[in-house]
Amino acid sequence: MNITVIYNTSDSDEPSEQDTKNSAQEVAGALGATIVAIRKQDAGDRSFFEKLHTDIVFNLIEWSGFDTKYALQAIDIMDDLKIPFTGSKHYGYEVHSDKIQMKKKFDVLGIPTPRYQIYDKEFIVNSLRFPVIAKLAQEHCSIGLDETNIVFNANDLGSKILDLRSKYDMPILVEEFVDGEEVHVSVLDKDGSPWVLPPDRIIFEESGKKSILGHDAKWEGGKTNSSWGNFDDYSDTLKQNIIKSSRDCYIGLDGRSYSRIDIRVRGEKYFILEINNNPGIDWDDDNALCHSAKKAGFADFKSLLLHIVNDALKH
Repeated sequence: MNITVIYNTSDSDEPSEQDTKNSAQEVAGALGATIVAIRKQDAGDRSFFEKLHTDIVFNLIEWSGFDTKYALQAIDIMDDLKIPFTGSKHYGYEVHSDKIQMKKKFDVLGIPTPRYQIYDKEFIVNSLRFPVIAKLAQEHCSIGLDETNIVFNANDLGSKILDLRSKYDMPILVEEFVDGEEVHVSVLDKDGSPWVLPPDRIIFEESGKKSILGHDAKWEGGKTNSSWGNFDDYSDTLKQNIIKSSRDCYIGLDGRSYSRIDIRVRGEKYFILEINNNPGIDWDDDNALCHSAKKAGFADFKSLLLHIVNDALKH
């Protein structure tokens, strides 16, 4: 089988962009696949994809923010040319790239999520309960996120919103901060249906501002202040509800091949923060998807990747 791994080049020195290239090399190495870098000018070029001559594309394109349109162009062309590929199609990629769309879809589906407001150019009176956390609405990989994004009063919130908008020029999502533990739920496709892998529970050493997985902790080698916990220690009701909501989220927001749902837990209550329909994929214990895959019985990286490839080919 001829497999081609595609990843996007970037003009940015953002560590998460370099991680995309590293992941592509690891995936291609494990599968014995061809690796191809795609530039923005290639994304809308049908001839670029026609020249691939491949049985399937393992899609590791991760353009986000203002560059999301290039990822959508590439996905649409592969779909139109009937080139099999892993990962989300147009809607799934678009909705996971825009937290505004995502939150509105959560509301429609009745998926529990923290109360939120969107701050764009107009002034909005805050109606949320402090503390709140401010996030870039159209970025991923925790870009622009650290402990200073958690604020406890209106003055600090206004300052943080102005700071983020001046640096990134995009809408800001502000939501009530859930001080507690975090759960990452990874979902694969299996025979055309969602397969929820054993969830990962994350316990933070400190509460409040220290209890987030910010940008530096993920990409700059910063201290995470967290460790893996035992998901099975939760009550049966909480576990069942988390798994059901994760499955509903995957289906409702068009997850495909593999996704990760990020959840906060406080007592017996849980709140879905977001779905990542294009999560990082590395055979590393720090990677939630692969950590869950090992618990699900995958012996090595290749077996996980082949499962993803074969299911994408069948469906």
